[in-house]
Amino acid sequence: MQVISALIGVIVGGAISFTVQRLESQRATRVSRTHRLYETWQSAESLVHRVKAVHVLRDNMESPEPVGFMSLMSSESSLEADDQFALTRVLHFFEECGALLEVKAIDSRLYKKLFERYVVYWVDGYLRPLHEVSARTESETETGWFPRVARLRSAMDQLR
Repeated sequence: MQVISALIGVIVGGAISFTVQRLESQRATRVSRTHRLYETWQSAESLVHRVKAVHVLRDNMESPEPVGFMSLMSSESSLEADDQFALTRVLHFFEECGALLEVKAIDSRLYKKLFERYVVYWVDGYLRPLHEVSARTESETETGWFPRVARLRSAMDQLR
């Protein structure tokens, strides 16, 4: 009987140890992934894209007739290809962040600490107003780009 009790104790202890190690490994992976996002955001390449994108968005919103995202990306747009690329890089970065937060693939508390000011600046300051311009059209493709970004903003509001 003592042997069975000891064996059960070893099995339960091993299961608990395995579970704790697995949870810690998953947490470390989420922290590492979040840190890599931050390194990507702070990279020199990203900075170049962000500077170009802010000029594109500011110029568009200050124009007498601002246009939506898809119009900025169209072949009829007067934007240079590298400006279009810069704008899509910023947008897709925040879409990726929103998707990763949704599936809990990144550490949400660390993400909030590292990115909250950027979400406020970019999503509230530039992407939401661009979506409002886009929403004035009847085109689903014109407004379809924004929902993931909006979910990112909503997720940020819910994080502690």
